[in-house]
Amino acid sequence: MHPDQIVPRPRKCQIRKRSLSLSGRKFINVRGPFDARLLAAVARLCEDVGQGLEWSFGECPGDLTLMTVSLQKASGTSEAYQLDCDENGLELKAESPTGIFRGLQSVHQLLREGPASLPAFTINDAPDFERRGVMLDVSRCKVPTLPTLLTLIEQLARLRYNELQLYTEHTFAFLNHEQVWQETSPYTAEDIRQIRQFCHDRFIDLVPNLNSFGHMERWLVHPEYHDLAECPQGFTHPLTGQYLNRGSTLRPNRKSLQFLGELYDEFLPNFDSPCFNIGGDEPWELGLGKSARLCAERGTTRVYMDFLKQIRNQVSKRGRQTMFWSDIILKDPAWVKEIPTDMIAMNWGYEADHPFRKECRAMAESGIPYYVCPGTSAWNALLGRTHNMTENIASAAKQGLAFNARGLLVTDWGDHGHHQYLPFSYPGLVNGASHSWNHKGSSSLNTGTAIDQIFYPDHEAGMGELLLLLGRATELVATPLRNATLFNRLLFWNMAAEPAESRQVSTATIAAARDQLRELKAMTTSLTGLDNLSLQEAGNACTMALVGLEKLLLFRGEGQSRRITERRTESAIAAHQQLWLARNRPGGLRESTAYLERSLRALQQ
Repeated sequence: MHPDQIVPRPRKCQIRKRSLSLSGRKFINVRGPFDARLLAAVARLCEDVGQGLEWSFGECPGDLTLMTVSLQKASGTSEAYQLDCDENGLELKAESPTGIFRGLQSVHQLLREGPASLPAFTINDAPDFERRGVMLDVSRCKVPTLPTLLTLIEQLARLRYNELQLYTEHTFAFLNHEQVWQETSPYTAEDIRQIRQFCHDRFIDLVPNLNSFGHMERWLVHPEYHDLAECPQGFTHPLTGQYLNRGSTLRPNRKSLQFLGELYDEFLPNFDSPCFNIGGDEPWELGLGKSARLCAERGTTRVYMDFLKQIRNQVSKRGRQTMFWSDIILKDPAWVKEIPTDMIAMNWGYEADHPFRKECRAMAESGIPYYVCPGTSAWNALLGRTHNMTENIASAAKQGLAFNARGLLVTDWGDHGHHQYLPFSYPGLVNGASHSWNHKGSSSLNTGTAIDQIFYPDHEAGMGELLLLLGRATELVATPLRNATLFNRLLFWNMAAEPAESRQVSTATIAAARDQLRELKAMTTSLTGLDNLSLQEAGNACTMALVGLEKLLLFRGEGQSRRITERRTESAIAAHQQLWLARNRPGGLRESTAYLERSLRALQQ
């Protein structure tokens, strides 16, 4: 591989005319007091690259030495490193073990394919953002198996991420709350400690994440927790107008704080991160139930703010720094200034045109440390949203850098059944890593090639471009939908009345998109040399998208027979159940499948 193809692209890379022949060079010389964690990383590099590569503290003959690695005092951040290559070998140096580890990821990419030689070069590299993270939704509904998650963590380390959050509502096995998690295949305390150690060995901070105000419906649906609910019997959702028969928001009182404290005492000791994301977003029914009078007297945002600060006090007592989603306070910039400056605001937005500039300016002026939090655009999409993802992440990085954001966190949600398959998140993970490490250099990022390098190194190139192509299919049927695609909307549509989002799309356009999706699905079965599981997932994602379009054509009196679409739906359900278990624990599958079964019943009725 050429040094310019390293992902994320190095900040500075100077190529010279000479070259290094790798023939016979089998040793890595380690100089300096390396701790066990860093030595293990060097050993993993030798094992993964193969070809008889070994490491040693001793000096080896020059013509046998591939690389020397040393800790040296230098200017720059703790993650900065310098990598030189000339006819005498590679030299990696940094002032901290973290910098050495980041440099090893570049070396891994250079050597992974076993090149015969490398051009001479000098790389001076360091990240744009101090914190570069990924948040995975493990509550709605997928809980990845440990092999799946650990493999992904290894890949995130290759991309030089240094933070991971597992979004948790109820999928941790709390000892006294089994009825809440018993059907979810939750992570146990031992699981979390194993994940934490795996992250630690790869210089990634596993940050605890437990929603603690809104999004508590999976707790509050049970009668035993009704006393904690703002609206225990349910509420009408302010966005959809749909009545929900269970609460989703904690009542902001002392009893709820005591409940959260109990959870924190069991959850937090499994982590060693100094931070803790308590969520706090979207308390939909706050002020509509038990706190109605209080909110009427003091204002709903004031009640929200006071309870958020009380949660923060609980977190501080346990030695952590509070992270929280900033959607509520950003509705009125005046509230931003009231947030304690020891809290970290997580500024999320998932559309290409999200007003990051306005919001980041407000954060910067308040003095609150904050992250920008774009998304993979994979959820509620089936096939992804390539253009939206690219623009959303680039905008977040640009404005975050302009207004001194501490970090960039790429979010990957699982709304409404988590029907997207993991590979459709890879484009967002690659872009997030690239923009958070070297935003300016990301203008030349070849996302498809980068996906193949990081996620499919043992297969022929092409899976990355296929994923991007599938993610562009949404552009075939442009609609005003936000945070979703028409494919997903139509798949789960009840067929009672045509959705407003599709009424502006002509039948000819829908039919043309259907035909294009058929061609894309055919590609997933004709390609060879690629990852078979990913191809199966891509194929079933196409099938589900096709079902949505066919439902609309049937509703309009066009298209093929209803029975053909019913059989296609049945096939999609069976494949979804099989593919789910290839990467995820069984908990949550029943809920996810129920969405598809309702779609089938809508066809049959």
